[in-house]
Amino acid sequence: MDSQTKHAGAAPDFKRRTVITAIAAALGVATIGLQGPLGNLAFAADAAGGLASFVRLSEFSTHRKLDPILAERYYTALKKRNAQLDTEVAAALVQIDIAKPADIDAFLAVIDPVTKATVTGIVTAWYMGFVGSGKDVELISYAEALMYEPARGILVVPSYGGGPNSWGEKPV
Repeated sequence: MDSQTKHAGAAPDFKRRTVITAIAAALGVATIGLQGPLGNLAFAADAAGGLASFVRLSEFSTHRKLDPILAERYYTALKKRNAQLDTEVAAALVQIDIAKPADIDAFLAVIDPVTKATVTGIVTAWYMGFVGSGKDVELISYAEALMYEPARGILVVPSYGGGPNSWGEKPV
């Protein structure tokens, strides 16, 4: 008895194999452009979602549960200024998963300069409440900037003025 009469009425297996092979080939082609030892891992982490990855890295870096609405605003502003943000965030998360650092200080001590610049840029945005500098500055949140967190409930966040850096020139 041949395989066609043995499985009469059943869908042939070759279609499933063809689909699986096509998916594997598509994933292989999609990862060709990524370079370096973490390239394929970064692609996999990035595929999970830019904003979700950004929130995960932000919460690890600040050691706080962060406002999702503000997270989306920071993410959008940072991505506007850095087209590679998703890839850099994904690479940072892969490094966190591999190194398993105890905290942000331990992580910053062992990462490469590009990842360090990305992470410190994200932390700076959350603490200062703005993204960019000079004429390119974009205020995201003045009162909810993390720099006010230690004094929240003790001191009132000043509500007068134009936001951070509105008091005078940046010190040299």
